Amino acid sequence: MACRFTTSLQPLSVSADSYSSPCCRRFDSQIFDLYVGPEKRHFAVHRAVLNQSPQFRSLCNIQALIKNGGAKARTTILIERDDPRAIGHLLEYLYTNKFTVRGAEPLDEAKQLADLYLLASNYTLPGLQEAVITQLESSHTSSKITAMQFFNMAEDLYSEEPHVAMREYFAKVAPGLLRTVAEDELQELLRMISEGGDFATDLFAAHHQAFGPGHLPASHPESETQDGPLPKSEKTDEPSAGPVDIRTAWDDAHEIPSFWHEMTAADQLLVTMREEGKTWNEIDHAQMEKHGKSGSISEWVSRYGRISINMAHMRLKKGDVGSPK
Repeated sequence: MACRFTTSLQPLSVSADSYSSPCCRRFDSQIFDLYVGPEKRHFAVHRAVLNQSPQFRSLCNIQALIKNGGAKARTTILIERDDPRAIGHLLEYLYTNKFTVRGAEPLDEAKQLADLYLLASNYTLPGLQEAVITQLESSHTSSKITAMQFFNMAEDLYSEEPHVAMREYFAKVAPGLLRTVAEDELQELLRMISEGGDFATDLFAAHHQAFGPGHLPASHPESETQDGPLPKSEKTDEPSAGPVDIRTAWDDAHEIPSFWHEMTAADQLLVTMREEGKTWNEIDHAQMEKHGKSGSISEWVSRYGRISINMAHMRLKKGDVGSPK
């Protein structure tokens, strides 16, 4: 999976022969010919190197059985879905335990690191994932790109099971970056929080640290949420002034629960429907129908975000004790 924010720069040129040069470790093992990406860029790689990844090991075993030409026979593996530049960095790491990423501009360098992190996740290389995060931190990447470019990158990185190093790094830099988000970008920030999951939880926690409890970025009155335009009753003539206190009487009257059995029926309905992927408008309609409670999109996002943070230590799954059935 490639990171979704892109640049117009072409992939860096990488010589496949460099992986067999004397400066790298030598392996007396079978050579596999990797052809990567739509252009089928060629890499000649020792099997012992590829075996460090469970996915590559399986590919080698399958292709070796098909080839059946002996231990020294050259075997071809075609990988069209991956980026040749990222594969080049990954192979460099597998041979030398380090990698070098250079970009003509900070955004391109950040994109390369993001692609490499996702590739490391796909090929089950947690050591490389941690090395990428170390590089992001040591090169001060977050200070060289805009806040929303960073949050877009982070959202992509969280699309795979986030490495603990990624979550620790995000917790360090996100609060400061949130203070620099422009007013016209607040709606996108709200969308990220409303999506749910680990990224939304960590982003909400960072916002809590940056601005204090009871605050969320307010959406512009004429903007749209993922569910469409805000109901007319929520629109005003005054523009948003940035982070605002949206703590409601509902929040004041009901403590934020830490466990399923502590939730009110309305909170259980909120969490269950959101975990099922229901929209905020669907949730609002269901709350009105079952509990006589109707709120704004921001109120439901706020309530769900606070519950997610309190319950971050546990994942609600069907069948777990105290979870929705």
